[in-house]
Amino acid sequence: MSAVFPGLLPFLSSLFGGSHGWPSIAQGALFVILMLIMALLGIVIGAWLGGARRSISSKRSLKNQH
Repeated sequence: MSAVFPGLLPFLSSLFGGSHGWPSIAQGALFVILMLIMALLGIVIGAWLGGARRSISSKRSLKNQH
């Protein structure tokens, strides 16, 4: 993930930078929203992978009992 950001930041600043003339407050808010979305995605993916791992391990333990 962190390898993506060095390329992403200049791209974002050019998108929302001087050409549109947006205030820095809007830029900051947009960046915070993006960071929140990335964090939420990370949590969801982590939980999904954790759940998948858990279900696989529980299936294995069930097989071992029989």
